[in-house]
Amino acid sequence: MQEVSKQPVSKTKLFGGLAGIAAAFLIYLLPLDLEPMAKVTLALTAWLIIWLIARPIDSGYTGLIYIVLQLLLRFPPPAVFTWFTISAGWFQMASFVIAAVMVRSGIAKRMAYTLMYKLKANTVPRFMFASVIVVLLMIILIPSPTALIAIMIPLMVYVAEAWNLPARSEVKKGVAALALPTFFLIILAGNAGTWIRTGFSLNLVTMALSGVDIPWMEWFLHAAPIVWLFGFLTVILLVAVFRPAKDIIAHQDTLRTKYEELGPVTKTEKSVLLIMLVVLILWITESRHGISTGWVALAAVCVFAVPQLRLFKNFDDVVATINWPIMFFITALFAMVNAMNSTGASQWIAQALSILKPATEFGYYVTSSLVGTFVTSVLGTNFVQGVITPIFTGWGQELGITAAKSMLAIWIPTVLGGNLLPTLLPSVLFAWTFRYKDEKLFTFADGFKITLVAFAAYYIVALLIQLTYWKLF
Repeated sequence: MQEVSKQPVSKTKLFGGLAGIAAAFLIYLLPLDLEPMAKVTLALTAWLIIWLIARPIDSGYTGLIYIVLQLLLRFPPPAVFTWFTISAGWFQMASFVIAAVMVRSGIAKRMAYTLMYKLKANTVPRFMFASVIVVLLMIILIPSPTALIAIMIPLMVYVAEAWNLPARSEVKKGVAALALPTFFLIILAGNAGTWIRTGFSLNLVTMALSGVDIPWMEWFLHAAPIVWLFGFLTVILLVAVFRPAKDIIAHQDTLRTKYEELGPVTKTEKSVLLIMLVVLILWITESRHGISTGWVALAAVCVFAVPQLRLFKNFDDVVATINWPIMFFITALFAMVNAMNSTGASQWIAQALSILKPATEFGYYVTSSLVGTFVTSVLGTNFVQGVITPIFTGWGQELGITAAKSMLAIWIPTVLGGNLLPTLLPSVLFAWTFRYKDEKLFTFADGFKITLVAFAAYYIVALLIQLTYWKLF
């Protein structure tokens, strides 16, 4: 029998775990003017959010525990498992499979290497400019920032080897040349998914939690200019602030080698592209035919599972690509919102946050951006997404701001905000596992500095768009 190695629990996780339990008991014992079930819901919500941030155990297990507790407290099972009955839930599951299809078929690598070669990304600034185009185009077919990081970071390492960049330890001060494009890729991959409705599965989660439905084209028209301009302006500011060495150049032949290794487009790649073209058309025209995004994605999964495409060994292989811990914690997040709304706990939180409630449209944009970025930095994306975003979206609509503007004004900076303290962002921790010359690609200090510059770029672009372009809608 194989022995299981025991890993000691860090003091931070132990403190976070105890803090979550203590917060739950404290809130339940406080003399709040709430019904008993509302107090229980508020207490469980505090525990859930703290554990999702501190992660004393995997977020999936935390979500599963929350689900079990709700069932034991006699919350209606249909409300607890709503996530599995709506389109957004099935899109979340399908997105894992679609991302796996893009990687297994070779389309993702072909897109990345072809575009990088064609755009002549042979210097640090050129690589970063090309990354904006590559990542924002790839997210159309791959609705997963983590999958994009898994594809782009190895490419970054390959190009770094061609440039013969110094290892992290060889850089005595400032941000290392390799850390700059690497962490920029992480920020870009995270925010890339927000420029289209189907670019990021959590877009649909956020809409469902906020109780709004934004059509694909409306989302695109509002978000695309912000994210694309943000990507290019961030490159300009990063290059201006950190000034990467101009003599770091990869010969075009180096990039061409990888491009030529791809070979001709295969029948499988052509089939997958054709299927995804149909899927994209159906997603874009959802308002006309009425078939929800999730059901279209689920149909695509059924087609991709056909043995003749040779993408999966069997249906078990398809199911294995789904990240079930994430599904459990999102199910719990949605169950939490249902419980808060049904017991009146959400109204109590809204009242407590009313001190932040803006009185004007401009005030809303300023407040939502600041809350989205900096509260996320401290409390994590899930807290802002599940608790604060629904409240802010309601406030925006009270001011006469459309649902799309209300939600996107806080959601886009929320996705950006997690990069400031990257221990809260799983995709950053995943990217940190890649190595170059046996060293990590960046430090958290690098990420902090780079994200501050990205914040400046976002605020400039968002303010410009909201005061001019958004006025047209």
